[in-house]
Amino acid sequence: MNRRRFLKYAGATAAVVGASVLGLNYASRKEILSNRTVTTQSTTTTSSKLELPPFAKFQSRPQFIIPTDEQAIQFINLSWDADGDPLTYEWLIDNRPVGTQKDFSTKLPVGLHLVQLNVSNGTRKSTATNIVTVEPDQIYPISDLMIPLKGICYSPGFTLTGTPRLSEEQIDEEMDTISNELRCNAVRIFSNWDDSLLKCGQIALRKPFTCIALAPRYIDSTVDETAQKLAEFAKKAQALREISNNVQLWIGNELTIDARGIRKGATYNERAAAKDPPNLEGVLNDSLRDLVSAAKRSFSGRISYSAGFWEPVDWGQLDVDIIGSNEYFWPKRDSIYEKIAALKSFGKPVYITEFGSSTFKSACQWGGGGFFHYNGEPYDEDAQASCIQNYLKIFDPTRPDGCFLWEYKENDAQFMGIVTPPETGTSKRKKGFYMYKSYQRTS
Repeated sequence: MNRRRFLKYAGATAAVVGASVLGLNYASRKEILSNRTVTTQSTTTTSSKLELPPFAKFQSRPQFIIPTDEQAIQFINLSWDADGDPLTYEWLIDNRPVGTQKDFSTKLPVGLHLVQLNVSNGTRKSTATNIVTVEPDQIYPISDLMIPLKGICYSPGFTLTGTPRLSEEQIDEEMDTISNELRCNAVRIFSNWDDSLLKCGQIALRKPFTCIALAPRYIDSTVDETAQKLAEFAKKAQALREISNNVQLWIGNELTIDARGIRKGATYNERAAAKDPPNLEGVLNDSLRDLVSAAKRSFSGRISYSAGFWEPVDWGQLDVDIIGSNEYFWPKRDSIYEKIAALKSFGKPVYITEFGSSTFKSACQWGGGGFFHYNGEPYDEDAQASCIQNYLKIFDPTRPDGCFLWEYKENDAQFMGIVTPPETGTSKRKKGFYMYKSYQRTS
């Protein structure tokens, strides 16, 4: 549920800490902290002509999340020489020579490591250094997950939460993290910007996902305005659908809150706090039928809707291919068992389109509404990880066809993202990330 705000992600080369951690004797520790990669030039031989020095520079990948001890870190050489002279290279890690090729990749153990690149044009030399942090690959034992689709919710940009439009480079790397590390075979991509949503969908098509759910969310639009926008988006989404049958279109999310006109309230937060109207069932289902009709005029793939637990959707009459329900530990846990059993009785695939927890002590009891109930409680990654585990223990025996964790990242560490806000441009995995990663599909 988008009740939060995201932090702007910036490009970065690697996670960096103060040079004093490794006892490095640099002239300017402040320079390392602010610039992360430090380059110095020196003259190594004498020449009769004016010779410009080379400039040593490199970046690492993964760039937007701290690498683990099981990942091959790629060090990409971006050095150049102003005179165009040929360059030679020397890589050192923790003051030990490790290679002379242009680019270099290696796995590193957990901890902090000094990476150094020496570049020479035969006359002058330049050096670039960086401190790289490495995290563990896993901290929990592996558990089986019997649900066919393991997914996560991801946004390449969203006005409601203040998430800027992410670069293709960042989206590509984060799709790799979702696929390769979390071992998700499904992703729900949401945004109010059609171009960002489609760009992310195109990148996701290059990954081994078996379900790519495009989920436009036009916050504060009326139902009629939403239907018009959805009809236009469906035309564009169809182009991706023609590339792969794995592309789905999810026509909305908790329409009673996202759209104006069903509940009272001009803003998202006002509608979230408002009561449902007495005629909710009729108004909601008429609105959903309009959205389905708008989508199906152009989109030939599978269609779904992400319903709030309070929304009385007439799944028997709504012409969708997949039943979607956002399930949280409210009003009570036992209701989830009953809800999934009831949804499966319609004979269609059932997806848990949202579940998850914020990252503070009492967050699990508030479900997706942790943002509204946060009162400065201590940050608690164990609480989030335990809550995610409890959800999976409930879902697994009920056998929904898919589950989608909310969500990959947020701009406030204490809320529902499973990676921390990137204060230095590089995110860190929360314990919730490791918990979700530990549940691996068996089907």
